Amino acid sequence: ALTCRELDMQRMDGIVDGSVDAVSINYGLMFAPDLALALSEIMRVLAPGGLLTATVWTDTPVVAFAERVMTRVLGRPPPPPPINALSLAEPAALDEPLAAAGFEVLDDQRFPIEFELPSGDEEAAWKLATIMLNATLREMHESGAHGDVWGKARGAALAELQAWKTADEAYKIPTATYRLVVARKPAA
Repeated sequence: ALTCRELDMQRMDGIVDGSVDAVSINYGLMFAPDLALALSEIMRVLAPGGLLTATVWTDTPVVAFAERVMTRVLGRPPPPPPINALSLAEPAALDEPLAAAGFEVLDDQRFPIEFELPSGDEEAAWKLATIMLNATLREMHESGAHGDVWGKARGAALAELQAWKTADEAYKIPTATYRLVVARKPAA
C-alpha cells in the first residue's frame, strides 16, 4: 500500500513521529526557507531505517538564461532571486545539513538532463523557456511600470534562444545536471 501526500517539508502536521517509510523531495530542498528545519521535520516523521530521496540541481543553464532575459526586460541586471535553484549545487551545501540532522547518505549520483523545446513554434518555445519567470512578469505587467513586459520578454527570450537553435528549428537547452541523494534515518 502506498500513500502519497503533498506537504510543507518544514511542518508536516498530522504525520505521526516515526510513521513514514520514505520521503521523496524532487527539486524542493533548495527552496526550503530553513533547510535544517526541513531536514529535522523529515527525520521526525521517518521510521527508523526510513529513506529520504532528494534531487537538487547542480547546474542548469536556464537560470543564467532567465537572468539574461530579465536584464533585457528591465534594462539592467535583476536583483538576486529570493529563492536560488542552485543553492545546494555544491555537495557540502546538502551533505553537511544532512549529517547534522542525523542522516546517513547511502547513495549519491549525478545525472545529466536535456531539454528540447518545440521545433518551428517560436510562441511555445519562448513561453516554455520563460515559465519560471511567469509570476514575476505578470506582476510587472500588472503594475504598469515597465511598459510592454510581455513583448520585451518575448523578444529577449527569442533573442537568447537563438544560441540554442538547432538545424531542424528546435531549441536544445544545454545540458543541466541534477544530483540524486538517498539518505537513511539510522535504525533505532
